[in-house]
Amino acid sequence: MSCTKDEIQSELNRINLKEKIVSFDIFDTLIFRLTSEPTDVFEKVGKRAEKDGILPFGITGIDYKNLRIQAEKKARREKKKKYGTTEVTFEEIFMAFPSFINNSKQLRELEFQIECEVCICNPILKEILENLLSNGNRVICISDMYFNVQQIEQIMQAAGYLVIPKLYISSETGKSKLSGELYEHVAECEKVLLPQIIHIGDNYSSDYLKAKECGMHPIFYDILSDNHQEGLMYEKMMCGSVIGELSAIRRYSPYMNAGMETDLWYKTGIQIYGPLLTGYAEWILDVAEKERINRIFPLMREGKILTTLLQNAALQRKMEIEVTPLYISRKAVFIPSMDQEISKKKLEDLFNASKNTLHDVLKLFGLEKWEEYYRKKYGDSRKYSYYEMADSFYEFLHEKEIGDCFRSYRLSKSKDAYGYFKQMGLDEPFITVDIGFHGTIQRGLESILQEHGIRNHNIHLLGISPKTTAENVVDGVDLRGYLGSYGENNELNTYITFHHRLLEQALMCDEGSTKDYCSKSNQYEPIVGKSSVSFQKQNDCIAKLQQGIIDLQKEFLLVKARNSYIAGFANKISELGEIYQRLVKFPTEKEALVFGRILHDENYGVDDVSELCDITKIDFIKQYGWKEFCNQYDITKENWIEGLRTCADADYRFLCIKQNANTRLSAGMAKLAETVAQNAQCKDNSSVVIIGAGEAGRMLFTYLNILGIQVEAFIDNNKLLQGTYIGQIAIRTIKAKFKSEIYALGTLAFTDRLLGQALATFKIGSEIYCYHDCEIMKSIVEERSVIEHW
Repeated sequence: MSCTKDEIQSELNRINLKEKIVSFDIFDTLIFRLTSEPTDVFEKVGKRAEKDGILPFGITGIDYKNLRIQAEKKARREKKKKYGTTEVTFEEIFMAFPSFINNSKQLRELEFQIECEVCICNPILKEILENLLSNGNRVICISDMYFNVQQIEQIMQAAGYLVIPKLYISSETGKSKLSGELYEHVAECEKVLLPQIIHIGDNYSSDYLKAKECGMHPIFYDILSDNHQEGLMYEKMMCGSVIGELSAIRRYSPYMNAGMETDLWYKTGIQIYGPLLTGYAEWILDVAEKERINRIFPLMREGKILTTLLQNAALQRKMEIEVTPLYISRKAVFIPSMDQEISKKKLEDLFNASKNTLHDVLKLFGLEKWEEYYRKKYGDSRKYSYYEMADSFYEFLHEKEIGDCFRSYRLSKSKDAYGYFKQMGLDEPFITVDIGFHGTIQRGLESILQEHGIRNHNIHLLGISPKTTAENVVDGVDLRGYLGSYGENNELNTYITFHHRLLEQALMCDEGSTKDYCSKSNQYEPIVGKSSVSFQKQNDCIAKLQQGIIDLQKEFLLVKARNSYIAGFANKISELGEIYQRLVKFPTEKEALVFGRILHDENYGVDDVSELCDITKIDFIKQYGWKEFCNQYDITKENWIEGLRTCADADYRFLCIKQNANTRLSAGMAKLAETVAQNAQCKDNSSVVIIGAGEAGRMLFTYLNILGIQVEAFIDNNKLLQGTYIGQIAIRTIKAKFKSEIYALGTLAFTDRLLGQALATFKIGSEIYCYHDCEIMKSIVEERSVIEHW
């Protein structure tokens, strides 16, 4: 597979192109759709047709999608009967619609219009194609497609191609690439031999194997497939097809930066953090435009990356707006914003914060010199719960001398904080931007401003905002959340908030946390802590992840400039949250191992860092098991328990997939894969043959891969599929010879018929497994076959 520009260019450079023709496939090669699947276009047609009253009443967009799929199948069957070819035209597909769909012409025009709207160019191959043309090389395009040449030219122009090479289309010739006849037709028309054609395409069967069989020089270009992107494969199993508008961009963007396509940090920035942060930036600017506020202050330390994203998005919109990072933290506003009457609740939260000791809290309150006095009077705080520590400290602060000392300290800190905020221009209306979560910093900021007489209506935007944020809102702080403010998507918001460490740390800049503020020569400055040596080593990795975020946004903005359709992804808020949640909740083993090494600091008055997944605990689980780990440790205090368990427990990943399979098909195939794997692992070097190359068979293939089971081949009775490949696994006939003696029916339909066919064909001793009536059945091929129910 060649996916990067350099790889393809290098391969072309090795060939003398003087007497050659370079051929490109079109769809999923030169052109990508802003959808998860090609057939999603039909649903969009149906929804718009339903809205416009083109469809008969009662037929929904999803109904239409399925009707359109069946109409195409019918048209191909009828064409095969009459003319011996399955290559149909666009018009012939709509002629196959039932008579009561009497607006087929309008539907056809609408589908073509939407195809033009959702198609974008592949920037990697566009550059290569344009270079070939400018160098005088012969370039053509070959496509198995129902559109005609004129329609495809219009689609390519809408996608951004200024010069369109000569097109050869199956619908106009009645010949296909898959049969090889279209390649032969092209060679005849171009007056060249087939070995003189270099063909670049994404379909392993028609663009690679058949082209190679014809004697051409094929280059396999499989950039949109999940086969080589385990994280996206997991995402599809857990979340289904999400944010189709960004589907292609998320897959090709890693290949735009030479040498970075295999770096997990960079790819994760593009594919997981990038969509969420890009959508958030778009929403922030929407709020700013509607509220007519032109000053935005992203809060540090995430403020650095957020500032870059907002400035990029504002530039694309030609929006005059000031975006400036604001140095602030929970620690920096905690004391300055504290009420005259200190609440026990705040003290409980402080002592409950991870690893905050009595010394840390005394230092935060400016009372370090009273530590010995405190211990003598109130005892050793390490023996008490954080509730008891909060009670003791509350009583301690209400001693007159101690209270006076603290109030003087607090007033000086409030003055310094306000001096910095006023200097930054916060005495006029503004918007703050933070990744989340409860609005504690924002409430502290408003409290400090109000203490000094500033009572403007300021808006505070959060990426993640759980239901509990409402507590600060009712007290007058205008907090609004992207994934939901204080109730919408609450389960998702709460989960991400609870697992905030991976999100926060990945967005931190290379500066330390804001600790305090001070006055120097009538200027106020934030006091910023230094990043530890450990964090400096981590910063290079974080920088790659953040570059991925920026590059994803860059590609989005480039597409948006010519195709506004893509902007709709930012409204699919819950889907964006699900993408990140998948990483945290169901990481791949590689993701858990890599991101589990991330160091995190609590940023709450304590200088302490910890790994998200403690390597010593991983070793403990591997040695003693998960149950014993739960007996020995409090798992509620682990930074990333899902990542920890994924690193340590090989079976945990599949268990997660099986438990979260939310359809009968996925649940059945997961259960079948588990049983097949258990039996295959009992036999040395045993592989499996899957019967059925449809959706269920492919799903079973994926599950077996996760379990480490090799698939030798697929079997399918469909003659059109035989001789083709899924990935690089051949699809063969049931009569072929196989090394494996283990077979699995990758289907929920026709199991009795397929089982009978298998029992009559496979050699004695072969084992056949299938999912039937919610049970796993095992059949052993004997002279008289025996069926066992498990």
